[in-house]
Amino acid sequence: MSRVRLYAVLLAAVVLGVPLASAAADQLAAPTIDTHPANPTNATSASFTFSDTDPTATSFQCQIDGGGFGGCTSPKTYGPLAAGSHTFDVKALDILLNPSDIVSYTWLIDTVAPTITLSTKPPNPSNDATPTFAFTADEPTPNGFQCKLDAGAFTACVSPTTFGATADGLHTFTVRATDAAGNLGQTSYAWTIDTVAPALSLTAKPPNPSGVSTAHFEFGATDQTSVTYQCQLDGGALQGCTSPKDYSGLPNGTHTFTLKGTDAAGNSSTTSYTWLVDLVNPLVTIADRPRNPTNQTGASLSFSSNKNPSTFQCQLDGEAFSTCTSPKTYGPLGEGAHSFSVKATDLLNHTGPTANFSWVIDLTPPPAPSVGSGPANPTNETNASFVLSDSEVGVTFGCQLDGGAFSACTSPAAYSELAAVAHTFAVRATDPAGNTGAAASYGWTVKDTTAPGDVSGLKRTIGYRILKLAWSRPPDADFDYVRVLVAKGSKGAKGQPRTLVYKGTGTRYTNKRFQNGTYYRYAIISYDHAGNASRGIPVVVPPSALLSSPKDGVVVHAPPRLVWAEVAKATFYNVQLYFGGKKILSAWPSASRLGLKRSWSYSGRFFRLKKGTYHWYVWPGFGPRSKSRYGQLLGQSAFTVR
Repeated sequence: MSRVRLYAVLLAAVVLGVPLASAAADQLAAPTIDTHPANPTNATSASFTFSDTDPTATSFQCQIDGGGFGGCTSPKTYGPLAAGSHTFDVKALDILLNPSDIVSYTWLIDTVAPTITLSTKPPNPSNDATPTFAFTADEPTPNGFQCKLDAGAFTACVSPTTFGATADGLHTFTVRATDAAGNLGQTSYAWTIDTVAPALSLTAKPPNPSGVSTAHFEFGATDQTSVTYQCQLDGGALQGCTSPKDYSGLPNGTHTFTLKGTDAAGNSSTTSYTWLVDLVNPLVTIADRPRNPTNQTGASLSFSSNKNPSTFQCQLDGEAFSTCTSPKTYGPLGEGAHSFSVKATDLLNHTGPTANFSWVIDLTPPPAPSVGSGPANPTNETNASFVLSDSEVGVTFGCQLDGGAFSACTSPAAYSELAAVAHTFAVRATDPAGNTGAAASYGWTVKDTTAPGDVSGLKRTIGYRILKLAWSRPPDADFDYVRVLVAKGSKGAKGQPRTLVYKGTGTRYTNKRFQNGTYYRYAIISYDHAGNASRGIPVVVPPSALLSSPKDGVVVHAPPRLVWAEVAKATFYNVQLYFGGKKILSAWPSASRLGLKRSWSYSGRFFRLKKGTYHWYVWPGFGPRSKSRYGQLLGQSAFTVR
């Protein structure tokens, strides 16, 4: 509405007596929202610009999400805003505050990334060198998907996506997509491609030819932990099997064993073994034989044939075969390795395969064992433990305590509840051949286990930067020394003294590096010649040791007078008072006392002594205050006002 028109309207309203509210005959034009956030968007802030072409529009009012109109100017910014739908409203007002129509804009804030699901993927592991992936998102993705394999770059892709020839090894497939609001969702899948078939090996198999109707196979593969096996005999069906695999009741003739192995990726390979079962030739079984190893120089071996009657030929240590009968005896034989072979010939002059046996004659005893550890000598421990070893492999040990019988034992050899007397431990080794070597021994004495008495007459003297402890030794005849242990600071307040600060036969200890204002916990323990320890005398030095009034932790009902120990050569003191972890007073008295008041000023603020717990600290000062040369903390304490 023009100014001329506005004037005419107002004049007409006055002349005709029309109320001003209806004087503006023309409706004020609605504003225009010029810029606004995208819909949808993942931005949590929003900025709007708006304008009105009507010259009578003098101001604007805005609101968001129905929160109520208020004066505003362009641009208008909101944020941070919660995820969800939002509506912005704006209207124009003329000079008489007549409003225009409301203009609105609604948009959605979406900060949740799309969830991408792999509906198709190769198994892990897989022998497919051209893997295929299918994927979906739980919301529209206007720009489609991007995929990459391993460390490659992302490229546009569609579901399903198939890759070309891919090398064996570990791979990672990643797919991502952006929703309409700009949120990026991504998922990955790692798997291994294995196209190499396992290499099979037969580690045990029957001889060829074989004279028995049984067969024993043992097998393995390069992928031991991931291969499943199938076995087949003589063209029968492949059946699941594990190593070892045994067959029995095999007839004379040629047989073929086939092994198929399949790894976790589905790769498979096969191997076969063919052998002849000949049950016609006689087979020799060696029944009785020497122990291996042995320390016996004579040997007796008995044997038999599966075809009766048979004649036998024997051989010792590679010499010529000669006719023999069972049992065959040799000896005396020298120390070292020996081998025996025997073969049988039936009545049809069929000679079977040779049966063999090897053994070792060992006549050398093992060396005396090594006793790696034992109790202290003397000791007050009634238990003893010995670690045993021997340079010869495979030996067993026999142990003896205090001259008793040797009995089998293992390392560590342990004994308990030993009497307080002298003891002797001995150990010897026996090798697998039965040779027993010389014994090694260890002697020690179990001393009196009665602890000595504690020190007495303890006196504690505390000064500035010094602490003195004095005591009298216990009257025990076997008293040996005193140990002074300490725990300091927070460890002193909560833990046991563990740090050794003095060991000796003296009757006093001085700490010239004592830190006043720190919690100390001492323990004075006496020991006898056998190492027995007394219960110990505790000594506690609190941080408030040199702060005499009020006592640490006391409750007061009036402003207290703070009193502390005087420090030699101190010209002044610094006293600091804390309440609720904040410093509320710092004073510099020249004497070793300070009377608190009910109210005071500090650092430009006014304070009153109110109920609660107060902590106070004192430092000595030396020389003129202007140089501020302070010593270490004299002490710290606390009191409570009720």
